[in-house]
Amino acid sequence: MANAVVTALAPSLGSGALRLLARTLRIRREEKATEPLWTSRTPAIYVVWHARLLLLPYLYGHRGARVLIVVPDGPRGPAETVKPGVVALARMTGAPVVPLAFAASAEWRARSWDGFRIPKPFARCVVRFGEPLRVTASRERGDYEATRKEIETALHEVTWQVDEEVRR
Repeated sequence: MANAVVTALAPSLGSGALRLLARTLRIRREEKATEPLWTSRTPAIYVVWHARLLLLPYLYGHRGARVLIVVPDGPRGPAETVKPGVVALARMTGAPVVPLAFAASAEWRARSWDGFRIPKPFARCVVRFGEPLRVTASRERGDYEATRKEIETALHEVTWQVDEEVRR
């Protein structure tokens, strides 16, 4: 019985705790790269490393997005290695791929395959969207791998940028 109560209450308690935590954070958003997509209502595929996704649904859920968790290194890793599913999805849909990163000046890290990050209360945080990447529908195997690496490099770059910004 106790397990059933905990299971039933966990989503509400977790959501409440996340909202409370978010209200303590000082979050700077760098959204210039994606504003044209939002203005034109262009569908896009946003990619973020699994370890850094915790607050993004809270911060951007109001945009009416439909979410398929296209976390490029999930669900079990290896961490920070883009898997081919993102490229396949972009080729099928024609939607641009937008690298996205979140960093906090102080955080806890879970003992998981990805070191899942949880910002500590009152941390300084940065969210940054990178430049959208267009994926062609080429059938060449080499093009597919080159595109995967291009997405991975762009995601590493935007992640490095937010990590540097919160250290200052």
